[in-house]
Amino acid sequence: MSENRNDNNAPARRPSGLIPETMGAVARDLAVMTGGSALYALSMVMFLIPSGVPVGGISGIAMVLNHLFGLPIGVMTIVLNVPLFLLSWRTLGRRFVVRSAYCMLLSSVLTDVFMLFVPVYEGDKLLSAMFGGAVIGISMGLIFSRGGTTGGTDIVSKLINFRTGRSVGGAQLACNAVVILAASYFYSNGTVSDVLEIVLYSVVRQAIASYALDAILGGMDSSSAAFIVTNKPEVVAEAIFDGLGRGVTAMDSQGMFSGKERTTLLCAVRSHESLALKRVVAAADPDSFMILTNAREVVGRGFKSADNR
Repeated sequence: MSENRNDNNAPARRPSGLIPETMGAVARDLAVMTGGSALYALSMVMFLIPSGVPVGGISGIAMVLNHLFGLPIGVMTIVLNVPLFLLSWRTLGRRFVVRSAYCMLLSSVLTDVFMLFVPVYEGDKLLSAMFGGAVIGISMGLIFSRGGTTGGTDIVSKLINFRTGRSVGGAQLACNAVVILAASYFYSNGTVSDVLEIVLYSVVRQAIASYALDAILGGMDSSSAAFIVTNKPEVVAEAIFDGLGRGVTAMDSQGMFSGKERTTLLCAVRSHESLALKRVVAAADPDSFMILTNAREVVGRGFKSADNR
């Protein structure tokens, strides 16, 4: 029989962001996020900005402001992101916000710097959409895998998910669709066919970016289930609460070889949180045993809303 000590469907708890990490792990994460941020800026400068294929979120708004008024894209991206980071500081946790701010600032600065000397591709717009989408998808996968984002709708969608439990992917899709439709109008000559053509190029870019992101990360909206066998269930559960803000369910279990009574913890997380979960558990109980498996669907607070079944 199992004993439900910490319900996965319990009210969301704000993560403290205090995930135990060694200096080596932090350095590796910083290197990956730096590379991802540089690739993001490179994709924008080489393919997407010169071809006029709009992206979603704050970057898309910054592209429109650059197109209409000549304002620097990187600077406007930083300015527009500031309110979002202020709103998310207490809600989404210090670790997430700090890492996202680093990636947003670096990718924004590099975008303006690269525009000074990086050669651009001004050939076929479809190729620009395809290669721009592939590079930007890879860059986002690298950044997401280390617990960061580039701000914008990534922050908005996480805030919506935290407060309402609605899908991160659904919230991102809605926010990005509005920006892309508006941007397509400003990049077009005003006719319906021209707007539609730009929208279709953006759809191609987004589809390829999503595929590249899935190849690296497993998808922003996919989930994993972790089974953790431990002799320190309270310590491990508390570490997961504080580090990730996720609920945990405890089940009594027995090792059939040793005959010893132990506790198995069940925890559902987003796939991109798996790395952080492994670090939290290893720091809390180095002798624990963990099985991570893909979860086809997770319904409940912090994941998919029951209304979306």
